[in-house]
Amino acid sequence: MTTRFLLAQGETEKTLSHKIRSGEFTRISRGVYVRADRWHQANERERTIARHLAVWKTTQLSFVFSHASAALFHDISLLRLPDRIHITTPQRTFPSNPLVRAHARPHALADWVRYREGPHVTPLARTAFECSMILPVSEGLIVMDQILARGVDKSEVESMVVRGRGRHGIGRARQVLELADPRCQSVAETMTRFVLCLPGLPPPVSQQPVRTREGTKHLDFGWPRFKLGLEVDGKSKYFDFAPTDQVVFKERHREKLIVAEGWTILRTNWNEVTRDPAGLRLRIAAAMDKLR
Repeated sequence: MTTRFLLAQGETEKTLSHKIRSGEFTRISRGVYVRADRWHQANERERTIARHLAVWKTTQLSFVFSHASAALFHDISLLRLPDRIHITTPQRTFPSNPLVRAHARPHALADWVRYREGPHVTPLARTAFECSMILPVSEGLIVMDQILARGVDKSEVESMVVRGRGRHGIGRARQVLELADPRCQSVAETMTRFVLCLPGLPPPVSQQPVRTREGTKHLDFGWPRFKLGLEVDGKSKYFDFAPTDQVVFKERHREKLIVAEGWTILRTNWNEVTRDPAGLRLRIAAAMDKLR
């Protein structure tokens, strides 16, 4: 709620100040407030979106949300929520705001999609491209995989990379695009693939198909030469869409069918992937040596 809105609803400067001091309202940006009970109930992602919308409500110049901010509005899972509000505008100057990072692009307002009934954000393909230029490779890859998995044509992003030759970050964007694989089904799988594709190991096949007596089953990652598979344990895999015991039973049954076809299955998890990637790679290399 903006100051103008609250005053139009019957608040006065005095009552508004009192409600802020008493904790009934929480200020989320200059001239923008939210009821404190709603703010305390919101998770960090919802609060981040609220701060973005506060900028949209109080900024007079035309702009689109872009980069990691656009990914946020597109409901892309991010490794870290953006600590700055990314906007793109055709203006070369933008009012100073320490929370905002303004990017200039002459035709910024030519292509956009609307977030619900609110602000304009860059389309998915441009969001993937721009995130890959400014985020670390692993984080840009997380965004790219999800956006390609939604059906965006990889060639559309490739053309942006070609046109962006010479720009700061374009080498990183090219690397992200080379590593991208829309078959990865979660942030954990993307991070795992990033670790597995570092030099030293043969690249894995994502969603490796294995023919079993009950039809084709899939491993998160596989090396068919060694009949070696890797499964990424993750909360979402076991706690979405069905009762836990039922999902776990199906998972174990699927693994037994794959092992019966001569495959060896290793398991990893988020902690190992992010905290001990070298250890994970050593385990895989040791298993490959045994299976040669």
